[in-house]
Amino acid sequence: MQQKNRKSLENELYIFQRDDVKSTDRWYCAFKLQGVPRIYKALGVMSEQEAAKLARRALTKAEEQLQIHGVSAVLGKTRIADATTWFRKNAHTLLSETRYKQVLRDWDNHLSKFFGAKTAIDKRLHDRMSKYVEYRRRVINKRTGKRLQAKASTIKMEIISAKQLLKMARESAGIGEDVGNLSIGIRKSKLIQLKSSSTTFQDHELDEIRECFDKDADEIQKEIGVSSASGRTANRRLFNLERFRFLVAIAFATGCRLNEARQIRHEDLSDNFKTLRIRKSKTQAGTNRIAYIDHQIWDVRKAYNRYLTFSKTKKPKSLVFADEEGNVKQQEPRVLLSAGASFARFLKKHRMLYDKKFGKRRRNLFSTRHYWITRQVNDGIGSFDVARSAGTSLKMIEATYYEQDAATTVSNIERQKAQGRKGALKLVK
Repeated sequence: MQQKNRKSLENELYIFQRDDVKSTDRWYCAFKLQGVPRIYKALGVMSEQEAAKLARRALTKAEEQLQIHGVSAVLGKTRIADATTWFRKNAHTLLSETRYKQVLRDWDNHLSKFFGAKTAIDKRLHDRMSKYVEYRRRVINKRTGKRLQAKASTIKMEIISAKQLLKMARESAGIGEDVGNLSIGIRKSKLIQLKSSSTTFQDHELDEIRECFDKDADEIQKEIGVSSASGRTANRRLFNLERFRFLVAIAFATGCRLNEARQIRHEDLSDNFKTLRIRKSKTQAGTNRIAYIDHQIWDVRKAYNRYLTFSKTKKPKSLVFADEEGNVKQQEPRVLLSAGASFARFLKKHRMLYDKKFGKRRRNLFSTRHYWITRQVNDGIGSFDVARSAGTSLKMIEATYYEQDAATTVSNIERQKAQGRKGALKLVK
């Protein structure tokens, strides 16, 4: 291949055509950056003036990429394999260990094979991603020879993993282009999930959880004072336990989401501990609301005062769930990132991880929200007030959260009959 019609623009930048291409309107450009081999780019079919403009834009973009992301981004690492390789080497410093392993597991199991290692990361991924649901539901288990029939919740989490890896690779390493909303081509009707796979707790199990926290705290207290080294370790473990106990207390007593609990500041708790201000949430309905604290479920004031004996952050505007030293700069996203995994380990240790009443369903930290909503509805609180306090909708409560129990339903109806309530409807003859 020989270059022809070469036109120098500035410094090491020039445009040219190739003698082995028949089209007389197809242009290419070449430029040199410091510390990088000469880069050649195809501009497409256009006039000479348009080619010169695009060449200057390509040079400017390459200079920005070199400054922000380094040489690898400039040399055109734009494939799925490039993104996954970068994520495997670097993302463990940006995510919690649990989330990092989950994203890699999703890619290793299905996503990498579906996309293909040599696929370019650009807007065309929309078309490919639109077929992911059908692909997942016809995957064959090699050992049993049966279709896996992946659940809607599983597919949703894998789609989130796909978005997260591609977004992090682009923003942190300049790998690939912006793919936009990757799931825009997937029909929502294919991922309808009428009932959450998560479940709730029973009242007696909540009592057991409180007792388990007391037992764990007593065991750690016995280690304090044995020796200086073990005492410091025990104090740190006791701080983590009391911080985690207060987080669980808030989750049970208010029904707030984990991402909402992480952002609680000391001034958000009312003086009488009856309400909690939620500043930010993943949902629009949940942002900037007042949540009701149910002390019949958990004594939040007692848990808060117990936690303050170990916490060093008592300023009104400081985050409640800070690190052990109380440093403001370390309070934000990485605090309690593994709270969900810690709660699962706690339940597994005390043999409460699975709920066998409604079928063997695995519990998680979101089950505390199910418990709070179910408890309020069963206690006769209006669904509208429950939805407003929990930051959700009436439809979502009915479809996802509320666990209707036959014995509770009978008890509620008989209690209302005993109160002598009468309806306002009349029989029309």
